[in-house]
Amino acid sequence: MRGKRTDVWSWLACVLGLVVLLAGLSFSQTQTEGTISGTITDETGGVVPGVKVTATNQGTGQVQGTTSNDLGRYVFVNLHFGTYDVAAEKQGFARCVNTGVRLDPAASVQLTCRLKVGSISESVTVQAQELSVQTEDSKVAHVINDTQMQEIPVNGRNFASLLALQPGVEQEFAFNSFQGSGFSIFATESTHVNGLRGDENNIQIEGSPSTRTRGNGAVTAPPSMDAIGEVNIVTTGYLPEYSRAGGGQVIIQMKSGTERYHGSAYEYLRNDAMDARNYFAVAPTPKSILKYNNFGYSFGGPVIPGKKKLFFYWSQEWTRIASSYTLTATVPSDLARHGNFSEYCAANDAACPKVPSYLANTNGLGATGSNFPNDTIPQSLWSPNGAAFVGVMALPNQPGLSNNSIQQIPQPNTIRTETVKFDSQFDSIKSHLSVSLRHYRADNFDDGFAGSSRLMNWNIQLPERGGTIDFTTTFSPTLLNDFTFTSTEDIVHVNLPSGPGLNRTGLGINFPFLFGDASKDIAGKTPTITVSGFDTVNGSTNAYPSGSIGHVWQWQDTVSKNRGAHLLKFGVWIERDGEDDNDQLAIGGGAVNEPPNLNGAFRFAASRSVNPATTGVPLADVLLGNFDDYQELGFRNRTPWSANQYGLFAQDTWKATRRLTISGGLRWDYYAPYSSKYCNWSTFDPFFYSNAPGVKQVVDPTTGFIVGGNPYNGIAAPCTKLPSDAVGHLKGVFGVPLTASNLGATNQRLIDTGIMRGLPAGIFEKHYRNIQPRLGFAWDPTGSGKTSVRASAGIFYAHITLSDSTLLGKNVPFQTAAQVFGEKADCPGAALDVSRNCLASGGVLPQLPIPISGGDPISPIPVVYQWSANVQRMLPGDTLVEAGYVGTRARHLAVNADFNQYRLGVLPGLIAANGGPTNAPANLAAANAPYPGFGQTMVGLNNANSRYDSLQVSAQRRLHHGLQFGVSYTYSHAYDDGSNRYANAVDTYNVGLNWGPPDWQRNNILGINYVYDLPFLTKSHSLSGKLLGGWEIAGFVSYASGHPYNIVSGSDVAVVGDNFNQNANRISGCNPNSGPHSRTQWFDTHCFLTPFSGTFGNAGRNSTWGPGGGNWDFALYKNGAVTERLRYQFRTEFFNVLNHPSFNCDGCIDHGNSNTLGDSSFGQPTGTNDPREIQLALRFMF
Repeated sequence: MRGKRTDVWSWLACVLGLVVLLAGLSFSQTQTEGTISGTITDETGGVVPGVKVTATNQGTGQVQGTTSNDLGRYVFVNLHFGTYDVAAEKQGFARCVNTGVRLDPAASVQLTCRLKVGSISESVTVQAQELSVQTEDSKVAHVINDTQMQEIPVNGRNFASLLALQPGVEQEFAFNSFQGSGFSIFATESTHVNGLRGDENNIQIEGSPSTRTRGNGAVTAPPSMDAIGEVNIVTTGYLPEYSRAGGGQVIIQMKSGTERYHGSAYEYLRNDAMDARNYFAVAPTPKSILKYNNFGYSFGGPVIPGKKKLFFYWSQEWTRIASSYTLTATVPSDLARHGNFSEYCAANDAACPKVPSYLANTNGLGATGSNFPNDTIPQSLWSPNGAAFVGVMALPNQPGLSNNSIQQIPQPNTIRTETVKFDSQFDSIKSHLSVSLRHYRADNFDDGFAGSSRLMNWNIQLPERGGTIDFTTTFSPTLLNDFTFTSTEDIVHVNLPSGPGLNRTGLGINFPFLFGDASKDIAGKTPTITVSGFDTVNGSTNAYPSGSIGHVWQWQDTVSKNRGAHLLKFGVWIERDGEDDNDQLAIGGGAVNEPPNLNGAFRFAASRSVNPATTGVPLADVLLGNFDDYQELGFRNRTPWSANQYGLFAQDTWKATRRLTISGGLRWDYYAPYSSKYCNWSTFDPFFYSNAPGVKQVVDPTTGFIVGGNPYNGIAAPCTKLPSDAVGHLKGVFGVPLTASNLGATNQRLIDTGIMRGLPAGIFEKHYRNIQPRLGFAWDPTGSGKTSVRASAGIFYAHITLSDSTLLGKNVPFQTAAQVFGEKADCPGAALDVSRNCLASGGVLPQLPIPISGGDPISPIPVVYQWSANVQRMLPGDTLVEAGYVGTRARHLAVNADFNQYRLGVLPGLIAANGGPTNAPANLAAANAPYPGFGQTMVGLNNANSRYDSLQVSAQRRLHHGLQFGVSYTYSHAYDDGSNRYANAVDTYNVGLNWGPPDWQRNNILGINYVYDLPFLTKSHSLSGKLLGGWEIAGFVSYASGHPYNIVSGSDVAVVGDNFNQNANRISGCNPNSGPHSRTQWFDTHCFLTPFSGTFGNAGRNSTWGPGGGNWDFALYKNGAVTERLRYQFRTEFFNVLNHPSFNCDGCIDHGNSNTLGDSSFGQPTGTNDPREIQLALRFMF
């Protein structure tokens, strides 16, 4: 089931071999390395050419050299992050040394050295500041340094939580909430930079693009926090050398070995016994279980002791999480499980089952609509399968008829990470080799069925890998050629589940599948069972042996030339990426009964329009086996997606004057449409839809079935035929197995139905005009290096990745489905196929109408226009402050729209003309849809927009005299047509109706982080000094205003055929945000009314703002020494130390049928942040 794949380690080994053979080439990662530059002058201010300048890495002792040019300029363009000593010397002058120069990843440092007349044996040494004003760089970037990485308490020890320390960054998850599970790789996808979506960020680990190919905001193979040296977030103003995103460039550099051996060993411990109770988890509701152990070690230094040529750094970490969540469900009572509905009848007559017409006056029953004797359904009337369905539902363990089951569902998961990095210097050829490898594996376990007894366990594995090979050669002091090879794999394996839910016959379930047992991965797996009023027994899309393998291979070459006052760079990159997708997916626009289940999904809703045999009570219908509808997926499709991407750039950083630096350039990128090796995907395209008689589908308005035309009209697949090697890889086409013997006939049918018409492998339009100019400047108005004024503007095209909101491999005819209505659970489909033998798997029924998805055939590339202006100033105390404006405008963002949605007013008129709501045929809407024969037709369009304007302020001080702190504040306003690629247009014909604040927008965000070594007895060697000295405090204080909420009507009031969060009406002059802002009611619910039928509400998306909140995470550490080199640190960390609840309104957005509360929670805060949680840790460092 996992399929074949190319092992990333093998690729890296092959490329490493090529490096050794082709040592004349140079390999590097210019986007993540730093630059040190400056001007050499004499005491009069005149420039001094021909000065020998060296940069010595304090950690490794490795030296790089260059010479100042005719303008006195020197540049080191490819330095690894770390601390350097920069020395300048020339005969006749005293040696000038800047020591302790801190260089961050992808950062630039400017050093001006003034030579004094004297002997070269003399030396003038200046201690560099930890922070410097950016007087030659227009990009806006913020660094999370090693002190912050190690000392600030982080809940779950996920680096993504620290991204919120920076201005312009917003995160969807609560303040420093626990992000330590195996699925926490998605935390970066919930991180928004300058008002852009989470998938607009580019994460680079050691120069390797490390985001998932399917939803590229999630990080691939993240290293542990102990393996990370620093993280630099470049938010705006970056030059053309950066690609793949229009949002933030998150640059992660791993630790390297140094001259001296160093390392660590540690364990972090959490237990729910130390945690406070959630605000809403009042007794007797148990606290959720959480036992968390995170432990590991790291070790680095020279491979050969005493040598400075070859270094290594190794890190390994394990995480063990024993957690659970509380599942509160509504399940049948004990009496009802035996057919006795007297409790429900006594509570509410509407919940009392009535005799259906087909049982009237038989078996001792009364007339149609009368009660069953003693409100009990005789067991002799039960459906064997229906009774089995009730049997798999959980038993009640709480009193009452609702919320009468509380279960603790265990969710154990484990994580293991390994990283290794090698650095080697080749002085004879002026080259440097670096190789880094990363491995991340998470195992996540869960119960495969909700609302049921514990029937099945499943395990999702995420064994992810990544690596970089980097070889650098300096051809001359002014010329470098850089080449990078990187590879990543994001892998998902859903292993074979276990449990009694895999033996459906043992549970009494034996209905035959519509597509036969051969179409099922596990024929014995239990179906999904949805019963209105009760929690669904979820067959779980994840509970299958399935998976996907996403891959990114990238090659990049860059030439850097320092010529006079210009630093020139030219580069080219080639990337091949894609995903071998073998997941179980819903068909087309979505299964009626989500989640999709190859083994079938029943829905019992007591709807007389589709189930005339209903008792009026869904649970009673289950016992009788009378379902409303049943849907089943056929053979599952596997789609190996891939695409090639290319890019070129040229840029210049021009030192126009000593105080003014102008930088700019052009970038061109080509992002190819994805294609599948086997041509096994399709899309709905209106261009190919024919209205010609005999071709256009004709749908019976009574039954809803196609009775004429081509059912595949409008569906397009690439290629002229399926290749021969598709046999053995594709399970089925048109719902039947694909074999060598029927391949020819299958191809002919694909042609005859108009599906295959010789389209190119990628189908969608290719775009070659992705030109991206970028320009910026940095000005030092005083010439002192203490102040800078900077501005930038640029265009950025985003790398389009696969979207699992409209994956086209799930479409017919390559993955089919069938749906039947109002029949018996013991034999779905029998009423429509009289030849069907229910003693064995029988015939195949079509899915009518067909739900399908599509892609925008034009598919313009998402583009971001961004500009910024800011001022930096160095204050006394080595504190750097920055304030500025950042604005973005994004165009062509992805959003989904239902192409089969009716225009306003059309469907109500149609119903009125055909007898009105009471007498109109049940399937009148399907018969007259814009594209008859199709159901929901979700098409991914790139026509959403966004805008963002912000004031961003920060102040930071690196560790100095025991104190480090950072302050960030963002005031912003943002709007968009959809906050992520899953967003659906409310009105297909007017996507602008979605315009409103992003779902995650918070207008005000303040963050303060600090690390402080308490100045008590720090140098005392007495017993009291050892006990009372060495204490340290650290923390993170945050506050943010509330995010918006969308007040929706909850139904298709507009009468357009679907309901994608149609807004309520807002009373003119009534401001819902005026209050009362209380615990029981946050906004004024009286401001909203249900819209008039046939209209969209006027409230506007996300027009109501929820409560803001704050959080304080605090840590107390005791530092001490075991020996001269071995140190220890005992940590006590408190997350939400004050146990202060910050409420949210996530459960109160659905408006009722009038201006009163639709339910008890409308307008009422129903959730809060995590309570106080305590973590203990012990670390040893040497």
